[in-house]
Amino acid sequence: MTVKSARGKGGNNVVDTLYGERRHKDFDVGLAFTEADEPPKPSYQTKLRTDRWVRWIVADPCLEGLLLSILGRPVPASTGECKRAIENLIPNNLFEADHYAPHWPRVLLEEARRRIANLNELIRSYEGR
Repeated sequence: MTVKSARGKGGNNVVDTLYGERRHKDFDVGLAFTEADEPPKPSYQTKLRTDRWVRWIVADPCLEGLLLSILGRPVPASTGECKRAIENLIPNNLFEADHYAPHWPRVLLEEARRRIANLNELIRSYEGR
């Protein structure tokens, strides 16, 4: 598995980055992880739904909302509120992956995937299924 960050900038950038990588490398499958608060434009959504090469997972309203769901915490309606809730949990740099591990251990992810469909799909994709 190769993970490539689109560095934010919304769903359109995620799709552009995904297909840009596909032009340069031969992958068996592509995964587009987007957020509901900044979805790809309609033509990109159609492409994601119809292209058999792509798995499309949407976090609603955002990644931070998914992280709160995994913890069993209430998910605020707005992205800003979700981000503030996560910042209260992780006072360190939110851009450092190592800061997340203590809060979302594998055992918690395995439990949560049974109740959160898009988390299950994300883990299944990571496992190569």
